Amino acid sequence: MKSKVNSVWWVYLVLLGLWSFLTPVIHGWLPTVVTGWRFDFLTVMVKAIPWTVLTWWGCRVFRDQLTDQPRQLWHLQLTKVFWISLLVLIGIQSVGQSWQAQPFRLNPNLLTRENGQLLNVTLAAGLFEEWFFRGFLTNSLLKTGPFWRVNLAQAVAFQVIHFPLYLVAGYSSLIWLGNIACVFPLGLLFGWNYQRSHSIWPSMFLHIAWNSMVFLFN
Repeated sequence: MKSKVNSVWWVYLVLLGLWSFLTPVIHGWLPTVVTGWRFDFLTVMVKAIPWTVLTWWGCRVFRDQLTDQPRQLWHLQLTKVFWISLLVLIGIQSVGQSWQAQPFRLNPNLLTRENGQLLNVTLAAGLFEEWFFRGFLTNSLLKTGPFWRVNLAQAVAFQVIHFPLYLVAGYSSLIWLGNIACVFPLGLLFGWNYQRSHSIWPSMFLHIAWNSMVFLFN
């Protein structure tokens, strides 16, 4: 069992290495060539292809380790935990917005913000990241130990894969800490929702909702 668990983590390390290479391309070189909807489309494609291929391959190779088989992942199961989680995320955003001069005012630069990543940030990140981290990684680790340990491990992995972006963007140490304080708890929350529902729809919806609120209103 231990060797199989280690093999699962190798799939993650392959993705981390690949994403560490692609991130400077997406956020360093690509914006110098295209912007707007073309940039948005290309970033979605660059993310969709490797993440989907590795998730699909991992689910096939480690099929006997999965707690929920691929077809089971897509059944719509919105538990009480999901609705509570959604209210918490909306509440956090509401508190943050209450400090703004115009709370919940749509960002006037939606089509040009971050070089034009509307679909990539609001939709693609939630879809492809949840499919890998909760649909494959957490799914394949649930049988290996207590849930708190599995959830902690996958949340750390979820946080680490954001580090290449922080490095490319040149974030200050304060912004690093702020992002970690946000992303790591979200990883725990998404993992908890998957474990309670055995469906990736709740974590996908929550991920998309959070990213959309941040992108649209901040």
